[in-house]
Amino acid sequence: MGLDGTVECWRNNTSGQSTPLEGGFTTVTTGSNHTCALRTGDSAIACWGDNTHGQSTPPEGGFSTVTAGGNHTCALRTGDSTIACWGDEDHGQSDAPLGRLDFVAAGGYHTCGLRDDGAIECWGLDTRGQSTAPAGNGLLYSMVAAGERHSCALSDLATVTCWGDNSHSQSDPPDGRFLAVAVGSQHSCGLRSDQTLACWGDDSHGQSDPPGGWFINIPGVIDLPAVAVGAEHSCALRSDQSIACWGSNAYGQSDPPGGTYISVTAGAYHSCGLGPAAPSRAGG
Repeated sequence: MGLDGTVECWRNNTSGQSTPLEGGFTTVTTGSNHTCALRTGDSAIACWGDNTHGQSTPPEGGFSTVTAGGNHTCALRTGDSTIACWGDEDHGQSDAPLGRLDFVAAGGYHTCGLRDDGAIECWGLDTRGQSTAPAGNGLLYSMVAAGERHSCALSDLATVTCWGDNSHSQSDPPDGRFLAVAVGSQHSCGLRSDQTLACWGDDSHGQSDPPGGWFINIPGVIDLPAVAVGAEHSCALRSDQSIACWGSNAYGQSDPPGGTYISVTAGAYHSCGLGPAAPSRAGG
């Protein structure tokens, strides 16, 4: 399918996190109050929004993927798949390990990655066990997601495992097979293998009560999320490539613009989608 690299964000925009830089992009990721994306062509990283901790000042070079956390950002370099992290380092969340990683996910104050043997490695704050990854027990993992104080991973058997804070049952996933998983502050969501959604954890704003219908991962597009979880809201990509969001809309974060997309990402109180083209409507 054609991809024009358009990034569209909708508020909160207090730090400029919902005002994308110009240019074409291949992926986009949202942190608490900043947003980063990979540029088309040279695979360099561009970030906008809050830069209090240097989280929006990426290193030079080409990268294959980028992930924005609370106040830090991580990315995998092209070629050798080594990891670079920058921004807040108060809890060791930007102190990346040596060696190759196949996947990386930045959370609130911790980061998790996948080794090329399918094992999970996490670093940073571990007060709730969010950085104490489970033993494989014979499972290999294909993706990992890091939230504020909990983490989840998708196994090669399409099952979801979560660990860390479980005060709202956000680390207690339902049974079944999944295609993707996303975690936020105190809730989690997954795309089931039958293309329906399931969410678990805090539902005080309706963020764990997803709409019905069919949702998709775009075939052939790697590492682009079809389901995304923020602080008190969630978003997902419908089968017609429109975006649906639910939960708190105090900042307009659950009010996506029209248009079609190939992925969606949710920050604390803002959201972004990656084109095809959509009408421009930056938040205020």
